[in-house]
Amino acid sequence: MILITSGRKPSRNTRVFCRRLASFIPHSVYLTRGKKSVYDLIDEARKRGLTKIAFVGDRKGNPAGMRFLSISKKDWDWDKESMRINGLSLSQEKLKANDLRLEGDNKDFFTDIFCVDEDEESDFVLRTGKDFFTF
Repeated sequence: MILITSGRKPSRNTRVFCRRLASFIPHSVYLTRGKKSVYDLIDEARKRGLTKIAFVGDRKGNPAGMRFLSISKKDWDWDKESMRINGLSLSQEKLKANDLRLEGDNKDFFTDIFCVDEDEESDFVLRTGKDFFTF
């Protein structure tokens, strides 16, 4: 359903975050971007039957936000929604999920992208606060 990638020159922490996020989200795939253009990534997502791409950006060596792109068979468009990433703590063993805070404005958009129901029992549960999302 979703391809997760980063900018062209991501920090190590951003690459680790992308891989771990892909392991949490059902039906998601992590792809190292390297020198691939946005068009190359769109083609790759279409080949895999995916309908969204999440681009994880970083600031000062840490993941800082996500932008999303929607893909159809013949067209694509940037989504107006984006997500800020705050309070991320990466350790050698695992992503400390309780420390991660994702901020966005449209709860339905994010639950749809991450294929998760709020009450679903799994390792990845989207919980909502007043104006933020946490894992």
